[in-house]
Amino acid sequence: MAKQPPPPPDHASPPTDDGPEPGTRGCAVVLALGGGGARGVAHLGFLQVLLRTQVRVSAVAGSSIGAVVAALLATGTDFEHSDPLLDRLRRCAPHNPLPHGSLSARVVGLFQAARLIGSDLVGLGAETGACLEADLREMLGDRDIASLPLPLALTATDLLTNEYVELRRGPLARAVHASAALPGVFTPVPWGDRLLADGGILANVPVRAARHLRQSNEPVVAVSVSPPPASELPRTGFGLLLHSSQLCAQALQERDEQEADVVVRVDLPADLSVFDFERSDEALAAGRAAGSSALGTIATACASRGAGELDIPPYGRA
Repeated sequence: MAKQPPPPPDHASPPTDDGPEPGTRGCAVVLALGGGGARGVAHLGFLQVLLRTQVRVSAVAGSSIGAVVAALLATGTDFEHSDPLLDRLRRCAPHNPLPHGSLSARVVGLFQAARLIGSDLVGLGAETGACLEADLREMLGDRDIASLPLPLALTATDLLTNEYVELRRGPLARAVHASAALPGVFTPVPWGDRLLADGGILANVPVRAARHLRQSNEPVVAVSVSPPPASELPRTGFGLLLHSSQLCAQALQERDEQEADVVVRVDLPADLSVFDFERSDEALAAGRAAGSSALGTIATACASRGAGELDIPPYGRA
């Protein structure tokens, strides 16, 4: 089998833009869409609200499921009609191995199921990773990130060096696969001399990438769909181990969110897991509610940074 040529370097400068047309009254923002599996369906609802206002999105960064939605936005997808988008997201979504129970119970069940059927998690990831990339290519086409009409950055994690990586050029579908490659669920992606996996490992809400895309004074609006920390400590050793990992991830995310001008935390049910795509309607409604609630804060951030004035219409106006 012929060796594939490596993709272009991943640290190239983002495309430039001359900013809004003279006289534009709308607020210009850069979005940072965070990871969270099925919880990330809320990004669709948030964008439905945001794009009905005079807000102009000048650039977008995404991590994990946020990378999928960011890529759809950057390619000019119509977010007004959510059903076709939900069908696309569900088509190759990872199966929920345990439909009920705590997150720690789900992870334990995943390991037990893999052992019982005589396979390992890398094998499972290889199967769903091929499905994911094929579906992404069908959705997004054979495009290069740098050629898109909207500046886009996707974050990933290099499993070989434990480095945070920003992808601003190269094959779009493959880059989205890399950013969404949850270890053990989707296969890691070779990218030059790197081996890339889920961007949420080191930067679940890609504020840093969004700041790098900023053209002038646009506020960075971070959208988080992460679940809150558990209110009660787990009662098992494995549960405590997983809880500790979640606390670490939460600390990294809070550090990154401090660099955003606006942080929108979508209020989703705590028991809505990363696998629960069958509950997309709940996530979509929560995203719309979060978008409506955040418009005033976004308008204030635009005014304080001199990025335009926002005329907020009532939600639902065509």
